Amino acid sequence: MLENREMRGRCAALLGVLVTACAVACCAARVGRPTTVMIDASATVPPQILRQGEIEVPAELHGRSCTSGTAVVEVDVDATGQVRGTRVSRPSSEPAFDKACIRSAQAGKYRAATSHGKAIVGTTTIECRLECP
Repeated sequence: MLENREMRGRCAALLGVLVTACAVACCAARVGRPTTVMIDASATVPPQILRQGEIEVPAELHGRSCTSGTAVVEVDVDATGQVRGTRVSRPSSEPAFDKACIRSAQAGKYRAATSHGKAIVGTTTIECRLECP
């Protein structure tokens, strides 16, 4: 875990790079010259959710009292954006709802994680909320 001082130093350095890049682009735009600003893309970006699948409330929860809750599902996404695994990392109070969240995650569409601009295997997290009337 990074110390606060080290974290502040890293954040300040990154902010300095972004401010410099913006200043270069603005100056070039004022004089009418096209410019290309390169920013280091070495950071790893987790998989992105493009479209989440529909969460269907299980029939067994209709017409009976249920408890509102949240389930958290982890989704493993391969380098092509396909789902390769799902698991409930924090279950709700309703196991049937947890299964519906898994189905929703599997039906979703994802953009693969990237590192240095190349697609890689990664994991993302989806939070499903069960709202009872």
